[in-house]
Amino acid sequence: MKNQRAVFYSLYKSFHIRPEANVIDQSRKNILPGTASSKQHFLRGSLLNIFADGLIPLVGMFISIYLIRRLAPEGYGLYTLAVTLVALVEKVLISLWNRQTIKQVSETENWHPAAKTAFYLFTGSGLLFCAILILVSPALENILDVNGLQAVLMILTLEVPLFAVSQSIVAIQTAKNVLHRTALLGAVRWVGRLIFIILFVENGLSVHGAVLGIVTACLLETIVALPFGKRFLSSNIPRLPFQQFYKAAVHIFLFEIAFFLLMYSDIYLLKFAGIDIGQVGIYAAAKNIGYVPYFLSFSFSSILLSTLGNLKQQENSAEAIRVVASQALRLCILGLPFCAIAAGASGEIIELLYGDAYQKAAPLLSLLIIGGNLLVIGKIASVILISCNHLQSALKSLIVLLIGVWIGLPWIIPQTDLFGTALFVTTILFICTVYLLVLTCKYSGVLPPSLTLLRSSIIAFLAFWIATWSVPGFLLPAKLLLICLAVVFLLRITREIQSADIDFIQSIWRRTP
Repeated sequence: MKNQRAVFYSLYKSFHIRPEANVIDQSRKNILPGTASSKQHFLRGSLLNIFADGLIPLVGMFISIYLIRRLAPEGYGLYTLAVTLVALVEKVLISLWNRQTIKQVSETENWHPAAKTAFYLFTGSGLLFCAILILVSPALENILDVNGLQAVLMILTLEVPLFAVSQSIVAIQTAKNVLHRTALLGAVRWVGRLIFIILFVENGLSVHGAVLGIVTACLLETIVALPFGKRFLSSNIPRLPFQQFYKAAVHIFLFEIAFFLLMYSDIYLLKFAGIDIGQVGIYAAAKNIGYVPYFLSFSFSSILLSTLGNLKQQENSAEAIRVVASQALRLCILGLPFCAIAAGASGEIIELLYGDAYQKAAPLLSLLIIGGNLLVIGKIASVILISCNHLQSALKSLIVLLIGVWIGLPWIIPQTDLFGTALFVTTILFICTVYLLVLTCKYSGVLPPSLTLLRSSIIAFLAFWIATWSVPGFLLPAKLLLICLAVVFLLRITREIQSADIDFIQSIWRRTP
């Protein structure tokens, strides 16, 4: 009991970060500076940021439900292909500079030159990728053999440079723990996306209106974000040499791209294997819900990297870093029972959200939701490896697994149905996650607690079994809520949730005397 409380106290102390601090003098203090109010400010900002990040799957789900009901499966399949293509380009952009920006800015006392260089790298890359995507869009339409893809891509491509500008500022604000700003930008983008998509589609613009809504929301986010960059974009601030970003950015970039391809290769391999675009739409509908846990981890993983970077400025920080990293993995493991609930009730969830036409997506969701949780664990493990500069070994294994997917799926898809594809992808994600955890243990001495894994797995099995009991559709939200509360109760009586956890959460909103 005392050990558990000590762990959470150490985690709490690791968040002693003043959001606006420019210089941290470690010669006078052994812990990161910060008053009680600044600690609460940071923690509240973290929750706001995670809440805003939670809009990604929620808004994405609402958009999917709306477009599925307004568009035919062929139209939704076209929308999914176009959005996934541009998302891949944006993922390349993020993979190039996001993690490296957070790492450079958070680990440096004089961070303004690094921030200025990061902004230029983001913006220049965004303009370059936009030009390339415009040039190759006709060829992509011919290769994928999807009518209308070029016209949709020509609109959606305009989002890329806007996305580059806004995300550079988001990365810098995250590194400096100004998390209320990143929460605001995330909320503006995703709420705006929902509003503009509905507005344009309801005015008869169909798929073109949906992608135009995405571009308009990103433009709004960029307009809001630009004033936050005044401090480091000043002309009298020198620029950090580009070489300092390139040094570690290559491995991070390749890993992020390989990780993204491992997640989304199945969508395109289904099309290349000759699967009907309507079936691809059904698979994509299941994936939109199944990968909700991964989408929720975006902010958490960035905040974790920033926190680990700030901890490096302490003396004797190795133990604090291990505590924070271990607790991050523990939180991911505790998410297993909640994913099991969604897997058990997959048929009812699909029917409620998408209707009877998408019932084939139910068994796919029961597997892909597990894959989503595995992705979260893998992402957190990769952040720990980035922090301790040992990502190269993980990159090699990930490339091997990715090649296995590209070789295995084209053979498996014709032999099985969509369920076989989902099973194969989930198995690959399991192998990837286990190997990443092995590497984090080897290089940083961090592993999720074994008892937490055991208890969480047992509770997940019970939650899945209870969730399979069907109820009338209007009672489904109440059923899911009750099972979630039962899971929390079981975690409490098994001491996975202890008084220290409750005190830690309550301290976020407790007023400073």
